[in-house]
Amino acid sequence: MSEPAVRRIGTFAAALLVLAAACVPSRPTAPIDLPPSRTGSSGLGEPLPRAMPMSREEALSAARRLVSRWQKARETANVPVSTSIASFPMREDPLALLTILADPCLEGGDFHAQPCEEIGDPESNLGALFYPLLELARETAPLESGSTDTLKLLFRLENTAAWYAARHAIERILERRFLRAHKSCERPDANDVATASADLDDFFVLSETGTVRRLTKPERADLAYLYAAVRDSGPAFGSDAWVPSSPLPAGHPDLQLRAKLNAEMDTAHRAGDIGQYAKTARDYLASLGYPGPLRTEEDGAAHWKGPGYLEVLREYARAREMLGETAEAERAYRHTRHVNGTHDQIVKGAIRTAEVRAGCEGSVAERLFAINQPEDFYGINRLIEDGYDVPRLYRGALLTSGRADPAEVRRALQASPLRREGIARLERLGSEWWAGRTRAIPGLADTARAKSVDALARVAAKGDRYDQLEALLTLGRLLRDDGADPCKKVNVPRIYLIGGLRAVQPMVECGSKIDPTLVTALVRSLAPLQNSPDDEVLHDFVGLLGLLGSVEAKPLLQSVIATSGARANGEIEERARSELSRIDMAEINRRARP
Repeated sequence: MSEPAVRRIGTFAAALLVLAAACVPSRPTAPIDLPPSRTGSSGLGEPLPRAMPMSREEALSAARRLVSRWQKARETANVPVSTSIASFPMREDPLALLTILADPCLEGGDFHAQPCEEIGDPESNLGALFYPLLELARETAPLESGSTDTLKLLFRLENTAAWYAARHAIERILERRFLRAHKSCERPDANDVATASADLDDFFVLSETGTVRRLTKPERADLAYLYAAVRDSGPAFGSDAWVPSSPLPAGHPDLQLRAKLNAEMDTAHRAGDIGQYAKTARDYLASLGYPGPLRTEEDGAAHWKGPGYLEVLREYARAREMLGETAEAERAYRHTRHVNGTHDQIVKGAIRTAEVRAGCEGSVAERLFAINQPEDFYGINRLIEDGYDVPRLYRGALLTSGRADPAEVRRALQASPLRREGIARLERLGSEWWAGRTRAIPGLADTARAKSVDALARVAAKGDRYDQLEALLTLGRLLRDDGADPCKKVNVPRIYLIGGLRAVQPMVECGSKIDPTLVTALVRSLAPLQNSPDDEVLHDFVGLLGLLGSVEAKPLLQSVIATSGARANGEIEERARSELSRIDMAEINRRARP
């Protein structure tokens, strides 16, 4: 895939996530009450306790012994780190050693000075000890809620060159708390589905032709199954998260207040005072309207991961989670939205905190979103293990395609004979865009496999533009075939693309192959897209044809080349010629196979 194409995919995915963030929940949910504040303050600048008082030289010697034993154990174990540590004899306290080794950096106050740079470099003598100790500390840290010594140290280390490892260690401790509380999910039963179905009389599908229609009986059953499964879900990310506002003039008292609070947050962060950080962050957010909708244009701050208020929201949610205040943490996680690769932190945090509130049933939607790999413990495997019909959940969610923009939904309903009922439901429950909230298009492809192709082809042919583009991309990722023998490849990796797209496993696997009649039918059903007036749709359609690797697609690509002169976008002709070459190479590979 060309670099411009990857950038385009990333841009589209980012736009899709922003739209997903703006969707409102499909069902009213109980408010998440704010628990009493527990600051857990250790006092700004208070030194961290040491369980093993010793000199720095003694600490270095003990660290070398511990790290040497740990590395030897890991070399022979070939099991996950957590499993190795469970049977590893810990003679020294990794937290105490970390604290002593970090002292010159943390107590010096200049986190860019040489001692801080040294602990952040895993190739330095100190870094070679520091990182294994950090690993041991995160896997042996106590799991009680609150501002523990381990969390305070890691929180301070986030200001140093070791910030990424420290941040990952905090995430791992929160993860270990989460896994310790694991309980089985209770999948919806027949009564749950019947109850949900009774509430769908006024739900109408926005069809691929732009009209509004009632659910068919099988569709109603699938959507009811989804709604029964997500009945305890919290609000969608970013729901009602902002109100219209305007930038404030320079020197405005509110801007001065936020600059002061930002400085105080930085001081608390450097001191490892998680409670004070959370309190100050909440004051910052309250100045913008939190816990209600935020006056975002008044913020005036920025961060490399997005607007300043979003950075404060994410960090505030994490701090509250560290302190064990999971109800407020979930509220803050859900108040924010995905931008610039932050979706992992937000979705994982929402899953962890929602499951404290409502068990696994509180996080079904976020698990279907499937960050990183759907098989990890934040993804769909837990649902599968507990008996959920995951493809059916995605089929139900796909019925809400085209609902990204509530205003567009309203316009479609107003033009329909069903407008009275449909608009009343829209005003009561919002747009109900579960297709975006769960990433139903790639999710269905990855779980239903060949059985998803007909449904995705219908969306790709005539769906809402955003869903149409995602369906074209997803079909290409599912059915891509370069003609080579998959049994001679080391593996067929999952495809990860810029922009946070959900993983989709290609159907070309050793011992199996894509049914050529399926590909032929798909090419023919999508043939009218060769005349699409939308350059981006045509571009992605051309890309799909090449990924299919089928000779059936060549006449369509040749037709696109012949008519591309009428378009200002010369990239389409170039892409079509490239995809013709891809198909030719796939044919060469097929002929070379035994």
